[in-house]
Amino acid sequence: MGDILKRFGVSMEPTLLKQLDDFVLQKGFQNRSHAIRSIVRETLINHLNEKDVVYASIQLSKEALDSRFGQIIQRCEHWGSIKAFTTVFTDYQTISMHFILEMATERIGGLQNDPFLHPIIIHSKGREKREINE
Repeated sequence: MGDILKRFGVSMEPTLLKQLDDFVLQKGFQNRSHAIRSIVRETLINHLNEKDVVYASIQLSKEALDSRFGQIIQRCEHWGSIKAFTTVFTDYQTISMHFILEMATERIGGLQNDPFLHPIIIHSKGREKREINE
């Protein structure tokens, strides 16, 4: 490890503390501190690896799509893994590109604010299907 340990206080309900003590015994930790460090470490690793499925679209003129198609695909791949996409003519001169991307949750804001992809609209993410553009 090599890092200096810092102390801090943790308050818990008696029931939760009992569950922690049972966990310490069951998993063979030396004490509560070791168990809590392990739980926090695992939780942070899982959080950093958390991914969402994002549904996004961008509308372009037909001429802009002709010159930017490959660049748009590459830029979306920069932010996440493209699971599916389609292009739809919304009228004679306008094309709408729709993407399904799997990406790290923390990168969604970057995708939404990427000036090259402006005006990309994030319709929903994950299983929640909630609107995140307002």
